[in-house]
Amino acid sequence: MKIVQVCSGVNGFGRGAESFCLSLAAELANSGNEVLLVVGVNQLDSVPPTPISCETIPCVSNKLLRKLFFDYFNPKAYFKFRRLMKETKPDVVHLHSLYGISSMLVRAAVNVAPTFVTFHDMWPVFYDPPKIKPNARFANTWWKAPLGWFHRKINLFCFRNAAVVSPARWLIAYSKNIGYQNQFYHIPPAVSADVSTTRHQR
Repeated sequence: MKIVQVCSGVNGFGRGAESFCLSLAAELANSGNEVLLVVGVNQLDSVPPTPISCETIPCVSNKLLRKLFFDYFNPKAYFKFRRLMKETKPDVVHLHSLYGISSMLVRAAVNVAPTFVTFHDMWPVFYDPPKIKPNARFANTWWKAPLGWFHRKINLFCFRNAAVVSPARWLIAYSKNIGYQNQFYHIPPAVSADVSTTRHQR
């Protein structure tokens, strides 16, 4: 199977979603799949060493610019990614983190292949996660609520027709309650048991 895995490198590759994407891509490749890793950085040498085929797309790291525009539509990233989709013709696309490379990548993917997006955190559904003020429906402060409204509307459009995976049942329920009509899959977190154990006894 030809699989494309996508993540942003704007916050580094040691963070949860990005690290998960890299390790999943490696496991899929080790299982005999043809994997293309697409990462949002401007230099290939900033990607951790990997035997997997890798492509970079332009990424905007400035937080203000990201929140104003580029988290939703990064033209350079979008058009390069769309070209990669047409050239590689993947069987499935899986997107993990979209900071600085844009939600619109999902729209480019769903037009080519079955597409999955993992909601690793609340960013797709809430403007400034984690959600700490439940009385603010779109953001944690009232002055951000209009921004949160646009944030949610844009992502509702961008993620349409993609399947959504989440390790959290509550996040799936929350997403459905605010209008996401995607097909949702709950895959609980897991750890590798292939580690050394101690002799500790209770």
